[in-house]
Amino acid sequence: MSSFKDLADVTVREEKTVQKSDLNKILDIEKEMIDKYSANGRLRIDYDLQHELYQVFKKEVQEKIRDITPTIELLQEYITSRENSEKTDESLLRGMYSAVLLETVCAYTQIKSIIFDGKGREWNYLFYHVQNANNISVQHFNGEWILAFAGFDKGKIRNLSCSNIQGSDTLAGAGANGGSIEHVICSKIKGSNTLYDAGAHGSIKYATINEIEGHSTLGYIGNNGGNASHITCTNMSQWSGLLEGVDIRSNLILEDDSFEKNRLLNTHQKEIINKITQIVETIHTLSLEEQKKAHDEIARLQTEIFAGET
Repeated sequence: MSSFKDLADVTVREEKTVQKSDLNKILDIEKEMIDKYSANGRLRIDYDLQHELYQVFKKEVQEKIRDITPTIELLQEYITSRENSEKTDESLLRGMYSAVLLETVCAYTQIKSIIFDGKGREWNYLFYHVQNANNISVQHFNGEWILAFAGFDKGKIRNLSCSNIQGSDTLAGAGANGGSIEHVICSKIKGSNTLYDAGAHGSIKYATINEIEGHSTLGYIGNNGGNASHITCTNMSQWSGLLEGVDIRSNLILEDDSFEKNRLLNTHQKEIINKITQIVETIHTLSLEEQKKAHDEIARLQTEIFAGET
């Protein structure tokens, strides 16, 4: 007959064999990294420090998670396991951590496209500073600085799509400082500074903007020797600060003919703008493969708008 001691020993042995889930492991590593690099509020206001830290942070995180298989399902589970509603160093570092996980998943799985649907979840700094990826779509999130500095510091991202976002500074600084983004689509964004300083000393080839509510949209885009080649804006409800500080060297189409920096559109160009608007307004409903085709079609249409112009 087994004694109480024997039963206790069996229980202890069983507990020792229970392994943490991969989600719990990455949550533990997240806490460890946040505790290590929080800077008592300084980090959140020191952008140079943030940019310098990301490379160190990424290298260390990737070393710590090397025994965890990075999958899109694990990343999705991590994003939906929490909200990131504060505006602190800790929140910013959590955003950087999500970016490192995204880069790691993309590199490991060679996945071509990912859709993240927040279903209204609040996630400040989501994918903050993500440097290299292919086709990323983020929709239905609340939060500030979502995908800010994406592709920064010589990073490379093909297509970025943000829709139904409520919060400021979406994609601010994206593609800046030697970074390169092929195509950005922003639709139904409620917040200021969308794509502010994007492509500065870097490159954004196509930017398609639709239904943005907030001031300073596209402010300083492509400045400091950077490039923003083709910009199309439609259904803008607020023009305050739009393209402020921008030395217009790119092809620019704005739906409102009264805007002082707009060029006059002929009938064919207006028809193309209508086609672009229809695609952008529905892109968040499309599958990944359909979104990729939509990006390509919009880029083709934008090129057609400016064909033959000097």
